Amino acid sequence: MIRKTLLATVTAFSLACLGSASVIDYLETLDDFSAEFTQATVASDGLTQSGSGELFVSRAVQATAWEYSQPERQKYLIRNNQLWLYLYEERELTIGTLEDGHGLDFAQLSRASLANQYTIIEETDTRLRLETLREPKMNITIELRDGKLHQVQIESATKEVTTLEFQQVLTNQILGESLFDPVIPVGWEVIRQ
Repeated sequence: MIRKTLLATVTAFSLACLGSASVIDYLETLDDFSAEFTQATVASDGLTQSGSGELFVSRAVQATAWEYSQPERQKYLIRNNQLWLYLYEERELTIGTLEDGHGLDFAQLSRASLANQYTIIEETDTRLRLETLREPKMNITIELRDGKLHQVQIESATKEVTTLEFQQVLTNQILGESLFDPVIPVGWEVIRQ
């Protein structure tokens, strides 16, 4: 369950970072960026799950890497319309292809792709609210604080709410391409979907 939640969150965030003029203008100035994040997901029944880690985005490489340290060490690498999910404790790698509109990498998005995937519900200079066009519907809110990405909140059709808060946001630093290289670790089980 938590892996599906994390995947939905990663996908939604990767798609959502395209919104209003001020929010998108800010995000479009970022060639590479990294941030620490905390994540809390509250299910409709009140069950709460949490996670934390680091996010890395490179427009040059056109890739996004979510490296979770909690609740368990795992990595979601999105590159070339593929998702590489590394589960370190299980020594398991799942490789899957992402459908159009369901996981395009943050770094590959453009203003034009927003119109194909979202309706803008609200936009201000620091906040953007989106709703997906495709079913199942999700509502996504992106907030800036002090001129930087601060929070993303995703509400699913089942009323599950995931909140990501970002700290230590570093912009336009050069991230090495090797950070985004999809590698099959020796001795790991590989599942292709």
